[in-house]
Amino acid sequence: GNIHVSNVARGGSFQAVKNITVYKAGSEVGTQTILKTGAKGKIIILKKAFDGVIINIGGVSQTIIEPIGPTEFFQKEQKLSFKKL
Repeated sequence: GNIHVSNVARGGSFQAVKNITVYKAGSEVGTQTILKTGAKGKIIILKKAFDGVIINIGGVSQTIIEPIGPTEFFQKEQKLSFKKL
């Protein structure tokens, strides 16, 4: 299924088969937050993701190293891709 967090996803692991949509992810103090979907899923950040958030789509991971604004992450050719929203 899908996960939709209308406020902040902070700390822990959020896993969905398809899509995860969050308003904000992580925290300014670097609380580890993992967002994980299947290979055909998407992870959508509506407002902001802080550094230290781990994006995992279909087993391909990337750690955000500086705060980012609205972004959509997806897997393309077995690599993690993104587009700014």
